[in-house]
Amino acid sequence: MEAAKRGNDFNNITENATALATIVDDDLPNIITEISEQIKVVTDAEWAQQHDGGDLSGNKELLKTAMAKLVIKYALRGQVKAGRLGLETLESALHQSVTFILQADGVLAVTRATDLRNTLNDNIAPAGPLTNVTLVNIKEIDKVINAFETSMNAPTSAIDTKKAQGTDKIQPAVNVLNGLIDQEKTLLHSYWADDETYSGLADEFDLTTHAVVLGIRHNNVDVTLVKDEDGTALAGATVTCLKNKKKVTSVSKNEYIIEGVQVGSQPFLAEAAGRVSVNFDVKVVRKSTVNVVIRMKLV
Repeated sequence: MEAAKRGNDFNNITENATALATIVDDDLPNIITEISEQIKVVTDAEWAQQHDGGDLSGNKELLKTAMAKLVIKYALRGQVKAGRLGLETLESALHQSVTFILQADGVLAVTRATDLRNTLNDNIAPAGPLTNVTLVNIKEIDKVINAFETSMNAPTSAIDTKKAQGTDKIQPAVNVLNGLIDQEKTLLHSYWADDETYSGLADEFDLTTHAVVLGIRHNNVDVTLVKDEDGTALAGATVTCLKNKKKVTSVSKNEYIIEGVQVGSQPFLAEAAGRVSVNFDVKVVRKSTVNVVIRMKLV
């Protein structure tokens, strides 16, 4: 979706629109219009997916947060008291943070909250050492745990509505959008493949509409090139990863993204007409995008 939006923005840039208008093909203007319209279809489906049943989902998260905060509040009191008394085992058992509950899924969150509740309940005064946690506090904890458990078992009708109006529509709409983008790519290369003036623009559309999964499946290096004399954007250059020989050239932008780079320190080369080439190393991190800014001097 984001790649398609970038493609739509590309089509709407004045100089690009002027170049596209030089292509005499009845289908191209329709494809460009349909891309814009299809983006709205996807956006509407995404909105429905987020909106329908949103109150149900939001309520669950609020109740989960309330449960986590209240349980940990009393656990921390108990932890300090146990520590002051030298009860290391009890202190360790109560030494938890809010994320211990919040980052767990629903069932596990309830289990963890309940375990802490039971540890507190088993050690409250007068029979136990925790004089700063009371039976009233335990009842407060029971109330928030029960509220969250109830929300987990709420009717699924709102979720079903969200799925029908939003979730089920998103992927088919995105598939149509992808098809339109591919059609425009094909036409641009068909008309501009041997055109010295516009062939680079076709390549730029390819790069613009390339879906990049950042920080999830690839180790990426995002290089920004700027002019050394004034720090402004430097387009029309080439960045190469010398290890895997992957190369990126940009015609109108100063951002150069190379994907799938091996983890560790890797050598790169930046080249631009009229500029001193720059060799530089980048420490590539697994499943992350490393951002690098390179200033290039005039020859």
